[in-house]
Amino acid sequence: MRRFVLLLSLLVLAIPLPATVSAALIDPADIGATFQVFPPLESAAVSYDATTDQFSVNASIGTPGTPAAILDIPFAILVSDLIGSFTLSATVDDSGTLSSGSFSWVGESATLGVGAGTTLLAGDLILVEYVPADIAGFQILTETTVADPALEALVGPVQSALIRVLAANVGPFFSLDPWGASFVGDTGTDSPVIFGSPRAIPEPASLALLGFGLAALGLAAIRGRRLDGQ
Repeated sequence: MRRFVLLLSLLVLAIPLPATVSAALIDPADIGATFQVFPPLESAAVSYDATTDQFSVNASIGTPGTPAAILDIPFAILVSDLIGSFTLSATVDDSGTLSSGSFSWVGESATLGVGAGTTLLAGDLILVEYVPADIAGFQILTETTVADPALEALVGPVQSALIRVLAANVGPFFSLDPWGASFVGDTGTDSPVIFGSPRAIPEPASLALLGFGLAALGLAAIRGRRLDGQ
């Protein structure tokens, strides 16, 4: 019986995953993030139409009853009265390849001195990526084209942002390859968390090469220690 269980486990591990499934979340530290926009746990509407290749996210980032906050890293509150909305639209084919896309964060804050309808941050998408089912959702790398002066006066220049739209509860929706079917209705994801960076985010290929290089350095260090011990 034990042999059967072990064989079954090996077979499960051998099943290839969809090409669009990510191995792990990108760490905000990897992109040099200096602040994050932290909304209340409210539902975001995430949809993808496989026929038209249209991917979209619509969400509130703070309401009068439950405002959002801006935190520096590591997590000191800078602003706690944000009320606004987030929209994202992109063209992504069935393989997960992004053709084009943009996002916009609009809001108001007495602390920042900005009124309703102010575009706080907007930009173009670099990468839309599915996150594995243990933390199900999406992460989006962006290059900013608009940053409100009051926001930058508080947090510094914002050249790029990492946006995470994650699910509070993992359900059948997230067990599928996201580009293989049309999504219908509310996905159950939380409002986006935005990590802002004062520098440009590397292209996805550059991030992969960076990770490979760090891994190679780690292996070289281990091998060096083994040789010293001989």
